[in-house]
Amino acid sequence: MKGNPPSPESDFSELGKTWLKRGKSAKDFRSIFMNHLSENVFKCFEMHSVPNSKALINEQKCQRMIFLPLEYYICGEDPIIGLQKLQSANSPSQLCGKVFKNGEPTYSCRECGYDNTCVLCIDCFQKSIHKNHHYKMNTSQGGGVCDCGDVEAWKDGHACEVHQQGQDEDMDEDPVSKLPGDLLVRGSAVCDVVLKYCIDLICWEKTDELPGYLNVSCNEDIFATMLFNDEVHTYEESGTSGPSRKPLKCRVMHHKVIAHQIFAVQMLGWLNKIAVHSDGLRRILCNTVLESKDEDTDLLGRVLLADSTLWKVARAHTHKLFMNTMFMDPVGKKAFAIHFTKHYNNIQKDFVDDDHEHIVSVTSLSVQLFTVPTIARMLILDHDVLEVILGSFMDHLRPAINDKFFELLKCMQGMDMTTRKTGRHIETEPDWEAAFSLQFRVMPVYTLVFDWCASDVSSMCYYK
Repeated sequence: MKGNPPSPESDFSELGKTWLKRGKSAKDFRSIFMNHLSENVFKCFEMHSVPNSKALINEQKCQRMIFLPLEYYICGEDPIIGLQKLQSANSPSQLCGKVFKNGEPTYSCRECGYDNTCVLCIDCFQKSIHKNHHYKMNTSQGGGVCDCGDVEAWKDGHACEVHQQGQDEDMDEDPVSKLPGDLLVRGSAVCDVVLKYCIDLICWEKTDELPGYLNVSCNEDIFATMLFNDEVHTYEESGTSGPSRKPLKCRVMHHKVIAHQIFAVQMLGWLNKIAVHSDGLRRILCNTVLESKDEDTDLLGRVLLADSTLWKVARAHTHKLFMNTMFMDPVGKKAFAIHFTKHYNNIQKDFVDDDHEHIVSVTSLSVQLFTVPTIARMLILDHDVLEVILGSFMDHLRPAINDKFFELLKCMQGMDMTTRKTGRHIETEPDWEAAFSLQFRVMPVYTLVFDWCASDVSSMCYYK
C-alpha cells in the first residue's frame, strides 16, 4: 500500500536539515543562502495588471520556500516547537513597545505623563491606573510606540498589570547568555547575512543588475516602469504635477531587480517576527546592526542616511525593525541614539528635500530618543547634542536672516493654493497644513521684527 506523497512544506523542512549539516560556519551559510535566494525569490514574485498594475511577493510561497527552511536552520528543529521554546526562555517583558498603526487609538494621562508624547496602547491603558485619571485619547498617524513600562515616561503607574510582572527583572542581564551555543552561532549567522542582504537591496541604485553575490542573470529584456508615489498625489494624479508639487520619481527597472527589492522588504518583516519571539535574537540583531560595516560605513549609518531615498513601505519596515529591536533593548536604544546624533545634520538636510510626510521620515524617531531624560543627558554630556541640533537649525536659518525674512514672507503669499476641481470626488485633501503651521510659527517673529524696527528708526528695513 502506497503512502501519501510528502507535502511541499516537508520538502523545505528537509532543506532546513540539509543547511544544518552544510552551514556550520557563517561563510558556509552565506553561500548556501545566497544561492537559495538566487533560485527561489523570483518564483515568489508576481505581477498583476488587473485592476491596477502591481508587483508583489506571494506570501504563502515565500513562507514555504524561504522562511520555513530558514527558521528550521535557526531553531535546529521544527520551527513551531523551536520558536515556542525560545519564547518561553524570555524574561517577563518590562516594556510594551507596541508599534502603532495608522488609525489606532493612543491614550495619554494628563496627571501622570511627563509630556504629551508619553502614550499607552488600548490594552495597556485598560489594565493601568490611568483609566481612572484625566486622560486624553488620540488617533495615531502610524509609528511611535506604547510607553508602558518606561519609568522615565510616567510620574506614577509606569506599568500596567501585565508589564508590572517584569519590573523586578535585571535589565543589565545579557539575554544572549540564555541561548544554546549552537543556536547562538546559527542565529548570529542568519542575522548578519539576512540583514546585509535586506539593506543592500533596499538601498540598491542600479536598475538593470543585482549584487554580484547573487547568481542572477538580468539578460532578459523584461523591464517595468516603476512610479514612486509621494504623500501629495492621489492615484489618479500620479502621472501629473501641479503647484508646489515635484515630479514623481520614475525608474525603468529590470523585473528581477524589482522582485528582490520587494522581497527584501518582506524579509525585514520576517526579522521583526523573529526578534519578537526571542530576547536573545533581538540582542544579536542589535549587535549586528551596530557592528556590521560595509566599505568603512556602518550599516546603521547607511540606513539612516538613505532614508529619504527609500519608498514608503521600505521606510516603514526599517523604522519598525528599529523600534521592535533596538528601542526595546536598553543597550541598543542608547547606541541608536548615539548614531542618530552623529548623522543628525545630514538627516535633517535630507528631510528638507524629502517629498514624504514627517511621520514616515526617520526624523520622526527623534521623539523616541531626545525626550528620554537619561538618553538626553548622556547625549548632552558626551556627544554635544545641543550643539548638533542648534548648529543644524542655524545652517537652515542662516540664509533667511536679514532681508531673506521678507523674501520668506513673499514666498508664503499664495503658498499651497487649493485648486477647485470638478467631476471626480477628491478623497484626499491637498496639503494645507504646512502653510498653516508655518504661518502660526512665524507670527511671533512678526512682533519681534516690529518692535526692533520701532526701537531704532535708522535700522528700519525698506523692502521693495
